[in-house]
Amino acid sequence: MSRSETATLKQGMVLQDKWLIMELIGRGAMGEVYRAHQTNLKRDVAIKVISEDIMAEIEEDPDELEIAYGRFQREVQTMARVRHPNILTIYDYGEIEGAAIGKQYKTAFIVMEYIPGNTLRFTLSEDGWDDVPQVYGQWIRDYFLPILDGAEILHNNQIVHRDLKPENIFMDGDVPKIADFGLSRSYQMKAVTSSIEMLGTLAYMSPEQCADFKNSDVPSDIYALGKILFEAVHGTLTEKIVPFTSVSLDSPQGEFLVAMNQIIRKATSEDPTSRYSSVLEFRSALKEALGILERQDSPTAPPELNEPSGKEAFPARSIWLVIGGIIAISSVVGMAYFHLTDKGESVTGLSGSTYAHHDEPAGGPETIILQSGETPAPSIMGRDGSNMVLTGDVTGQKNDIVFYMDERRVSNFSFIEFLNRLGDTISVENGVVRRGETILLYLGGGSAHEDVIVYEHDTFHLSDQDDGSKPVVRVTYHGAHLYAATYGKDLLNEKEWRYGYRFHKKNIENVEESDLNVSEQSGMMSMMHAAPEALPEQATGPVVLDGMGKEVKEWVRILGREAEDNSDSADNVYKSGVLSAERMLDNGRPLRRQPWEGFGDVGFRAKTRVIQK
Repeated sequence: MSRSETATLKQGMVLQDKWLIMELIGRGAMGEVYRAHQTNLKRDVAIKVISEDIMAEIEEDPDELEIAYGRFQREVQTMARVRHPNILTIYDYGEIEGAAIGKQYKTAFIVMEYIPGNTLRFTLSEDGWDDVPQVYGQWIRDYFLPILDGAEILHNNQIVHRDLKPENIFMDGDVPKIADFGLSRSYQMKAVTSSIEMLGTLAYMSPEQCADFKNSDVPSDIYALGKILFEAVHGTLTEKIVPFTSVSLDSPQGEFLVAMNQIIRKATSEDPTSRYSSVLEFRSALKEALGILERQDSPTAPPELNEPSGKEAFPARSIWLVIGGIIAISSVVGMAYFHLTDKGESVTGLSGSTYAHHDEPAGGPETIILQSGETPAPSIMGRDGSNMVLTGDVTGQKNDIVFYMDERRVSNFSFIEFLNRLGDTISVENGVVRRGETILLYLGGGSAHEDVIVYEHDTFHLSDQDDGSKPVVRVTYHGAHLYAATYGKDLLNEKEWRYGYRFHKKNIENVEESDLNVSEQSGMMSMMHAAPEALPEQATGPVVLDGMGKEVKEWVRILGREAEDNSDSADNVYKSGVLSAERMLDNGRPLRRQPWEGFGDVGFRAKTRVIQK
């Protein structure tokens, strides 16, 4: 989860007079991916650039620099040649002069279709579906066969992807789209390699690709597809699965899984000539195996589904509809490796009444565990794409609490994406957004300056794209808590909020106000791991993160008096409240507010806990 402190492109930057950069949403070995808005066509897009880390590493090596540009250009040429529902669409390509980003070297970018959903990883179960073959079969029909369709189009155009894995297959609703062609090879183009990285992902890499990357061919893609097929039935690949080898199920039960095991073994054979020679042959074998399930289908539920398996799966709603609605889940979209179940929680309001809390992901917030002597990254990327900064002393010299906190309040962009992912689990009536009976957000009448989120045609969007990066307001405590829980985070309690304010304020408390001008902010903000932003003309004090608790107050958990020792006792009572910098500096506790209330000047940020062993 670690990442560098700064991004190549800054929020609000405009490329070629039409691409408005909204936020950084991901990083990879070669590039950074941003969400942007195309102003002339009024649509959101994804922009991928060669990362600053890579550019800094290779700027003094002209050969490596040329290789990096060559790979980017090749990705554009590769993607632009194909159009298919299961392949990500590319829109444009361009270069950015170094002066525009404060560097001595230029960089390149690709403009692509923006897919706000998750990756194929989200459709997989950590434990696999070897005990529910009907679910596995439906997953193949819904997702894997369309992936094969996209891969076949690539191969028919003489393009080998060479990095197929769940994370490189985006989900546009229930439609998988093959993406990330940075390592692809076309027979019409000269192969390039680089000493910067191990090309490809070991768990899905064929033996011949590891031995001779530039000459790997269609069989390498077949191998990677076979590993994905294996992972769906076996469960998440771990270090116990030796890379570059053939895989198979330990003891497949039933005619269908026996047939699938033979397909997986053939697709992942260590000998490329023993694999399926084409996607067409691969697909034919799969359809023959799926025919076994079709012959077994009956109006009654399969015997395997009448017995609890102890495993939870993560397919889309279509899978559960096919198996008769036996298993029902409310899908809350988040990042990989988490299973969602319904869990109720109560929050005590102002009057002491107990309000039923929203359903949230089970298992609680994520925790980062540091081994003895391990140095944490100064900042990490949250599962919602946010930048989270390290807060607290990790040297062991102080008895500090330690956690990562969002460097910026959750934006309108991020909250809109969250709402749209909740889909039909939420309702909107008279400007009130609810999940069940729980109020998440108040939309307003459209006349106030904070009325920036609108709901039309069953979709949430912005009334003005310029407001996208501003903090979301009118969100309730319930809405803030559900957002945080969805992405494996938690809201800050009052002690953590005050501590975070003081911890990051001390980073700049020795800086003169006269030095806090826009032209000189970059270095100072870099020290704080925060993105530069314009300061008020008459700043009365130092900026903390993004102006923490100043113009926009923030939701916090109020610790009950019996929990003032910050213990983890089950007797702790949390209450919803609002905290501001002014109130904190006056040594005041948060104002208690009902968890279903929303205010035009209240937003929120979240945290991820850190434990030092």
